[in-house]
Amino acid sequence: MNQSRLTDLAYLIVRVGAGLTLAYYGAQKMFGLFHGPGPTGTIQFMGTMFGFPSWMAIVAMCGELLGGLGLAFGFLTRIAALGGACVMFTAAYVGVRDHGLAAVLLNGKGQEIAQFFYPLSLGVTCVGLLLTGGGAFSLDKFVFGRKKKAK
Repeated sequence: MNQSRLTDLAYLIVRVGAGLTLAYYGAQKMFGLFHGPGPTGTIQFMGTMFGFPSWMAIVAMCGELLGGLGLAFGFLTRIAALGGACVMFTAAYVGVRDHGLAAVLLNGKGQEIAQFFYPLSLGVTCVGLLLTGGGAFSLDKFVFGRKKKAK
């Protein structure tokens, strides 16, 4: 297999892994699947715990679910990656805002550290996909791909 195909396979693996992870948590929030809180519980939780207005919670749910599905299928990959990155960087910030980044990194317990690094790692992955696109094994390539010119 040539290097170009290996790179496209790597994009597929990263895209599907990050996308399904985002979509899983988005489905918990949006539909209450997988023992999730559903939309009412999510809006209430984000409002009470983080002070987010309802509209912001709805945008976060949509960004996580639709961004995740977009990444998993490679459809509108860059837009999906932007949505996922915004949601994840916000989650990483919320994870450290009360105590500060230095305090969490130096003195944090496992849960506090995970509340920062888990969304940070997904956010960074989304930024990488935002920059590269979905690769050859994506719906973007199928739907929007350029046709090769005849010689």
